[in-house]
Amino acid sequence: MRRILLCLSLLPFAAFATGMDDAVNDVAQSKMSMTKTIDERNVEVVYVGTDTSCEAVSIMWTHQRIENFRVCDGLIQPRNTVSPAWDESVGRPVFQSVVKNAILYGQAEQKDSNGYLILARSLNDLRHDCKNIEVIVSYDGDLVDRDVHEVCGR
Repeated sequence: MRRILLCLSLLPFAAFATGMDDAVNDVAQSKMSMTKTIDERNVEVVYVGTDTSCEAVSIMWTHQRIENFRVCDGLIQPRNTVSPAWDESVGRPVFQSVVKNAILYGQAEQKDSNGYLILARSLNDLRHDCKNIEVIVSYDGDLVDRDVHEVCGR
């Protein structure tokens, strides 16, 4: 009887893990960030890029809580890491350059002097004079911050 109760109590966790695994796999395969519903919460599942031969994917539960994963040959590996906070004042010139190049050329990336990778890519044209630009800041393949900016008139 105890085993049955234990198994039944683990069912919500198993469903949660499956939803999380599916979301991470979807993003790794598509190489595109997506909003997903996991455990009845909308979260951002972010495609960070390729780290060696694996896909780096992160789940942004909130800006303060990010889980980082690697997907290697379809196998999801939790990183259990915490990225150091990005010093925006140091990275601001690189950030501005990367965003400008993404607006002009569709995608750009560059590391700042502290080793943070800033990547920006144009997602789509909202109107003739407006674009959505996804900006990702990562360190050692782990997500530090992500935002989507609407840029018009450039």
